Amino acid sequence: MSEPSEPALSAAAARSIPRLEIELRASYILAGLLAAAHCAAFAVAVAGLQRLELIGAAALALLGQACWSIRRHALLHAPRAIVHLDCRGEDRCIAWRRDGTRVQYRIRASSYVTRYLTVLHLRRPGERRSCHVVLLPDSMPADLMRRLRVRLRWMRFDAAGAVEERTSL
Repeated sequence: MSEPSEPALSAAAARSIPRLEIELRASYILAGLLAAAHCAAFAVAVAGLQRLELIGAAALALLGQACWSIRRHALLHAPRAIVHLDCRGEDRCIAWRRDGTRVQYRIRASSYVTRYLTVLHLRRPGERRSCHVVLLPDSMPADLMRRLRVRLRWMRFDAAGAVEERTSL
């Protein structure tokens, strides 16, 4: 008879995933892209609207949205702007906001990762809405950006958005 073996460790428990702390910086590339997108939206509104008061209302609405977006997502000046990330494990993340609030999130499967653009979709446990963090090459040091991209690409999610445990071959 063989001796009882110790319970096998899951693949996630067997490997140690290093903690990744990221201090985010203002992204002037993102600020320019957001400003250009809002200008393009205004051009479309001008082409499609004929009444001057509607064009003025569209201009005010787009200007307000542009200021809010650039302040929060690009320049990180808004109180709820995320300025620091502490990634732990495969899908856990603690974020610090500009106002000093510390919030725990799970990284969602819908996060987008490419060489020049990474969009983190973060969700608090028990909530339906997500928080989005847009990262471009000037948002953080290049080495940290590379490490974050590698971590996100190696995550595997099941259909519900939870991390699947990888099995060794």
